Amino acid sequence: MNKYNHTERVETVDIANKWATNIKAMYDITWGNDNQVRITMDYEQIKKILDYDFENNESKMKFVTPS
Repeated sequence: MNKYNHTERVETVDIANKWATNIKAMYDITWGNDNQVRITMDYEQIKKILDYDFENNESKMKFVTPS
C-alpha cells in the first residue's frame, strides 16, 4: 500500500511449510507382501515414496513433484 491506501503491486508466492504438523492423512502405508512395504508421504510441494524390503534390508526412496 502506498500513502494513499492503493495497492501498487500484487505477487503470488508459493511457500513450502517446513513446520507442518505431522498428521495421519499425510501418510499411506501399503504392504506388497510379508517382506515389502511402501510408505508414501504426501507433503505440500513434494511426494516421497519409500519402498523397503525386509528380506534383503534394502530401501529405495523416490521423490515426485506435482506437475
